[in-house]
Amino acid sequence: MLNTTPNKRTPYVLAVIAILIVALNLRPAITSVGPLLTMIRDDLHLSHVQISFMTRLPLLSFSLLSLFAPKLSRSFGLERMIFVGLILLILGMIVRFMPVNALLFVGTVLVGIGIALCNVLIPGFVKKTFPLRIGLFTSLYMTSMAVFATIASGMSVPLALNLGLGWNVSLFIWIVPAFLALILWLPQLQYKTKNQIKTVPTATKLWHSKLAWQVTAFMGLQSILFYSLITWLPELLMLNGFNATEAGFFLAWMQIFGIPATFIVPIIGARLYDQRKIVLILGVLYATGFLGLVFFNGSLFTTGFFIALVGIAQGGAVSLSFLLLSLRTQTAQDAASLSGMSQAVGYLFATIGPIGFGLLLQSVQLPELTYMLCLILTIVLLIVGLFASRNKTI
Repeated sequence: MLNTTPNKRTPYVLAVIAILIVALNLRPAITSVGPLLTMIRDDLHLSHVQISFMTRLPLLSFSLLSLFAPKLSRSFGLERMIFVGLILLILGMIVRFMPVNALLFVGTVLVGIGIALCNVLIPGFVKKTFPLRIGLFTSLYMTSMAVFATIASGMSVPLALNLGLGWNVSLFIWIVPAFLALILWLPQLQYKTKNQIKTVPTATKLWHSKLAWQVTAFMGLQSILFYSLITWLPELLMLNGFNATEAGFFLAWMQIFGIPATFIVPIIGARLYDQRKIVLILGVLYATGFLGLVFFNGSLFTTGFFIALVGIAQGGAVSLSFLLLSLRTQTAQDAASLSGMSQAVGYLFATIGPIGFGLLLQSVQLPELTYMLCLILTIVLLIVGLFASRNKTI
């Protein structure tokens, strides 16, 4: 823990700034891609399946690193591995900048690995460095991620088309805050703190627990919906007649409405006996949004309204999935084990949705059919969520 006495406030402030700058780099390299998929596909002559697979590579990295990142941090230290993650993120953006098919995939893998390392280890760094203010700094960290994910989505098309930079420069521009994060993280390397989280003897029990799988399934299903829409919503809207700039705006619009729900749901959910009412509300919001996009997708106003409902549901579902990791376990070590399991399996599930959506779009370019598929997934999410949100512990 960093001391906050006057002569120690400089490293404390530096740690706060470093965390926020690192956090703002953990989504733009991914969310900036969705609005540009059509341009990337046309420029590199990729199929829907190939472009879908490319967008899933970061999620595969998240899934694998959720299991191995804690072990790496125990061996080399949290600070060092976060630094390595930033280096890999920067290297990936450099490689991805070159308009060559193979390098696009290689760069995307490196970006995914870099983000995954930071994504898994930063929460542990926050807990270690600010043990008395975990809630505050977790909120700041998540806000930084969410806000810049939204900014990246909204800026992609204007940078590529309005300023004439092209899709590769539009993606490459996010290397600037990544370099800034790398520089600001340098002072943290002097601490070389090893992760104190040890292997939990009862961790294997989670893989045989129905409740653990229900929580994991909820994480996976909300991830499928989130990442499928992040990837394909702009193209779905363009099939409905909107231009690329409007489609990119709606993607940012969806994420903006998710930010308040991300904070409100955990605050309310932690005070309730169980979270089934929240699951029902989120399910209704999701279903209303998708049905509205099926039947009322012809105007800016109606489309914006129903996308806002989907955004609220997404923000709430994401935060609820992480809240359940704590509420459904009895100890911090159990929560850490459940987090590793749910994120590893959940992100693996999340790779399925966008690839399936890509296949569907390639065979039948009918956005209403895709929205109906989202509605079906919502029903499954609702059922699983009602089980996962019961007042029980593993």
